[in-house]
Amino acid sequence: MARVSKKSEIVEQGLQVVLKQGFAQAGVQEIADAAGVPKGSFYNHFASKDAFGAEIVDVYFGRMRPIMAELLGDKSRPPLARLEVYFDAIVSYARDRSGQGCMIGTLCAEANGAADVLRDKLNGVLDEWRAPVTACIAEAQARGDLAPSPDADTLARFVIDAWQGAMIRTKVSRDLEPLETFKRVVFGGVLAPAKRRAARPPT
Repeated sequence: MARVSKKSEIVEQGLQVVLKQGFAQAGVQEIADAAGVPKGSFYNHFASKDAFGAEIVDVYFGRMRPIMAELLGDKSRPPLARLEVYFDAIVSYARDRSGQGCMIGTLCAEANGAADVLRDKLNGVLDEWRAPVTACIAEAQARGDLAPSPDADTLARFVIDAWQGAMIRTKVSRDLEPLETFKRVVFGGVLAPAKRRAARPPT
């Protein structure tokens, strides 16, 4: 009989270890122990810890794609409302997993010395994530809901980078106030509809 691969088990259990401890603090032996396999089995499936990191990024982001596609692609709502509903949903997701933060942001913060395989994977998922956010902002600009400058891609980069910074801050503060601040600033100012901004009294 063919030998049953333990790769999926290493990925799943290793992902949980990384979510709890961060990538830098998660040792290969600890990941192997969590999966119930010898350390050598880890290296049978992954050339390095960074290659394993790229694999868990794929799995983690794969779980984000359905909600991203559903909420950001929901044409029954105007584009800025879709963005707000989407970020509300991932704040709720973070609330349910208090203390874990966003693994993508955590790995980005730790990736300065990482191998290209992990850095390239992180850049790839951030680009994929940015695309529907850019599309919503571009649609809002075309409708006249937002000013045409800064351009949609620049705004999307800012929003995602600000979100990741807020998520990292939650790991330090151990509460979700940075995410609430993100929502207030982004949707009350940066991405507030032009009519709403114009209606505000001068300060």
